[in-house]
Amino acid sequence: DNPFGEPVSWMWCDGDEIVAHTVRVAVPVLIGGQRSTGVIAADSATDSRYRNRGLHAGLREWVDVWDNPHWRR
Repeated sequence: DNPFGEPVSWMWCDGDEIVAHTVRVAVPVLIGGQRSTGVIAADSATDSRYRNRGLHAGLREWVDVWDNPHWRR
């Protein structure tokens, strides 16, 4: 159990098959002397048949937008 928050996972699917995956884990951070919660990438994988197609970069870009509170709706 992580007292800073639950891990969040994103998957890229081709039909019913998961072909790429990444997960972020909440961690404590100190920014400008203020305690807060941040996230780190904890695990990522892409099926070898789907590599070199930009799936991991696409997931990472989407996750970075999702993690940015200025972009949340």
